[in-house]
Amino acid sequence: LVHPNGAVSHETAARLIGLPTQRKDPALDVQGIPIIHVTRPGHRRTVDWLKVHGGRFGDGEVSSTGAIRRTSLVRTAIDVARSSPFPFAVATMDAAHRALSIAVARGREPWLDERDAVLEISARTEAGSRIRQAIEAHAAVHGMSRAGRAASWADPGSETVLESRSRVRIRKARLPTPECGQMVVGASGRTYWVDKLWRAQRVIGEDDGMLKYLTGDDLLKEKLRQEDIESAGFRIVRCGWHDVNADPRPWLARLRRALAAGAR
Repeated sequence: LVHPNGAVSHETAARLIGLPTQRKDPALDVQGIPIIHVTRPGHRRTVDWLKVHGGRFGDGEVSSTGAIRRTSLVRTAIDVARSSPFPFAVATMDAAHRALSIAVARGREPWLDERDAVLEISARTEAGSRIRQAIEAHAAVHGMSRAGRAASWADPGSETVLESRSRVRIRKARLPTPECGQMVVGASGRTYWVDKLWRAQRVIGEDDGMLKYLTGDDLLKEKLRQEDIESAGFRIVRCGWHDVNADPRPWLARLRRALAAGAR
């Protein structure tokens, strides 16, 4: 299947690694067989369920999952980002930056949990530098400017595709850029992780994915959490998939008003 100098890549490698993908299930060929992406020297071509991308690899750009030779985390993120719509390219780079930041931080302090690891500034900086260097090494490759721009927008504090896509909307609306994945203190003294924080304006953005509140108990806990945070003087503005992807204007207007009020 894979050329001696090739590797499983793009969406196929992303699924093996755990990076986000645009489809819940792999794309299928005309016979209903999942399409497998491979990068190897030579020209690009598609034969039935095999999509071959022409390309070569630099040092450290090939790894493995079990016996499967695949592109590395960073190379996979770059390949996906350069061939995806910009909002999803940012989501991919967020996820790669996050995973790499966690790996770097835990390499120094193995006891850190994921969220604490992501807050380590030196780990975030090193991870971002590695991604930029990998992009620069392939600067002449098609789509690399998009990957580079997405990497420059990346924030490892974003935990989901929805959080990434909403942040792209916020930046394109020319609103202040939030801090992602931050901790705040409620009126009770309890601490809470929040998706987005505008610290100076005391505004919080929460991204409500489809699986966030599955039961009535989940909703009650979230209601009490929100009351505690708001009692500490924060404003909370929520968004869901429809707000971000269908018609973002009402949600962005709510956010703009909250930020303006907080700036007074």
